[in-house]
This record gives sequence, C-alpha cells and structure tokens, in this order.
Amino acid sequence: MLSDEIPVVGNVELEVPSLGKIKGLSYDDQTCQYLGIQYAEVPGRFRRPKPPAPWKDGCYDGTKLGPYCPQPPRDFYPIPAAARPWLEMPGTDEFNCLNLNISVPHMPKSNLELLPVMVFLHGGAFAYATGSAPIYDGRILATTAATDIARPTIIITLNYRLGVYGFLAGRDIEAYNKEHGESGVGNYGIWDQTLALQWIQKHISGFGGDPQRVTIFGQSAGGVSVSCHLLRGEPLFSSAIIQSGLLRLCGVMSIDEYQICYEKMLLALGISLDLTPTERMKQFIAADVEKVTAAMVPTFVIPVITMSLCDDGVLIPGPMPTAGEYEQFSIPQWCPNVMMGDCRNE
Repeated sequence: MLSDEIPVVGNVELEVPSLGKIKGLSYDDQTCQYLGIQYAEVPGRFRRPKPPAPWKDGCYDGTKLGPYCPQPPRDFYPIPAAARPWLEMPGTDEFNCLNLNISVPHMPKSNLELLPVMVFLHGGAFAYATGSAPIYDGRILATTAATDIARPTIIITLNYRLGVYGFLAGRDIEAYNKEHGESGVGNYGIWDQTLALQWIQKHISGFGGDPQRVTIFGQSAGGVSVSCHLLRGEPLFSSAIIQSGLLRLCGVMSIDEYQICYEKMLLALGISLDLTPTERMKQFIAADVEKVTAAMVPTFVIPVITMSLCDDGVLIPGPMPTAGEYEQFSIPQWCPNVMMGDCRNE
C-alpha cells in the first residue's frame, strides 16, 4: 500500500479490559486505528503531567485525531504528505495535547500471541511537528509490516508538549514547580513521553500488544528523546532505535542559562522583570496562548527555534553526559537491543 492510496474505511469497536470500550477505524480489513487516546493530563502550564481520568461511562471515541501542542509557523521546514480525506487534521490545544494513536494489524481470531510494539517519537527541534502528521501515519507501517514482510507489529505515534510549553525553565519556574510538590524544572515534554510509555506498559496488551516487546524509535529530537529515556533508566521498553540524534543534539542548558531565555520571554510578553518572582509567574501563566507562542519567535534562534533539555539533576540523576562521555555509556541490561544511525535522509 502507498501512502497516497485512499483505503476503504469502516468502523470497529474493541473492549479493552483495563480501560473500557473504544471505537476505532478499520482500513481495507487490514489494519485498525484507535486515535487521539489521552495518555496523560496537563494540570497547568509548566507543570509535570498526571495520569488521565478514567474514560467517561467506560467508552472512548478513537475515530478522530487529538489536538497537538501549539507552535510557531514553520514555513522553512515543510513536511510533504498525502492528504487523508477521511480524517480531519486537528487544531492545537496546550492542555489537551497529550494523546497517542495506535495502529493494529488485523489478525486471525485464532492468533493468541501478543504482537511486538513500536513507539515513534517525532522530531522537530522540540518545538515543531506532531505525531499525528500524515507522514507519520502508523497505519502504513503496520500494514506493510504485516503484509509485505509477515512481521505483524503494532505502531504507536504520540504527541507531547513542545516549545516553551514543553521545555522552558528558569528559577521562577523551578520555585513554582516546588510549590506544587514537583522536583526539577523544564523537560516537561520528556516527562509527557514517560507517562505515554507507562500508559503503554499498562494498557497495550488490551490492544493485542506485548508490553515485554516494546521498541521506541525517534528521529532528530525524537532520537534525543530515545537517548534520554535510555539514560533515565526506567525499563519501559526493551529495544531502542536512535535516528540522527543523541542527547546533546538540541543542546543542554543549565537552569541559570535557561533563566536568560525565561527573562526574554517575559519581556516579549510585556511582563516587567521588576515584579516579584511570584507576580512574574502569575502573569506568565495567565498569558494568552497565542501571545506566548508568538513570543517564542523573538526569544529563540530564527528561523529555526530549537528547545534544549534542562540539566536539572532530576530528569537524569547527576550531570548530563558530554559528547565525549558517550564513549563510556553502557547499554542497560533491561534494553539489550540498541540501534543508532546518522544518515543524510534519515
């Protein structure tokens, strides 16, 4: 199947023991998709994610894509993709963008074996893109794996917070997080991904997936994410593929270095630096999302806004390794299969 072929689309329902009943889409009787599934909640701007609430009445509509994180325009970085006339591309939503899409190949009812799972973390300099973009449609890979190479695999793509919403840090934000009982600062997009991987471990068997055979893979900033999860050390997957990206590709900044970016954002939003830290945060949190997104442009490098990880000592205990220290990195026992590459067209 080619990505620009229009499939025959139908409806399907699945009972997931740990969640409830979900509606999905069926394509050419080859693949099913369950879209826009919320895997975590955003309790507020610059807050760590929380597990989602149970499905209302035990039911979920997985026939529509979920919102993705607000972001500046990226005319310099167009992503070509075939149209999907059966799916409406969603808008952005700062507080409802933590969702994932599951593509499952049709299997005979006699098949009782759980399938391997691949989870894709999209790139985009931690500032752009969405896991729901047509070019990342997991339906294509799931169908190809099952029909062309007889390796049926469940494919998952996801959205996480980007830009200042996902990665901004600073001393005021650190104090704000501490007030809410949250250690560390920044890196919210990586914590989002972590909750997605925890959700997958808990629920993917209900979709026919094997939680013991989960591979995470990502390109560019997605590759940075994969290397970050390896260094974090939480065994939420058993294999990893890093495509054109290691931990420091998008940069690593200290809290004090990020403080400079934070103050630039305040000025771009018209918030005085002479205010108390509490009042600065109060006004920043209350700022309109369109204004915050627009303020990213004068604050960060143009034309490519790149968000960096914050070396807060919490996301990865101790200082984040330098490029030279990667030579001492050992593959963890819980993830014995790691592949990495760096190609022009990757």
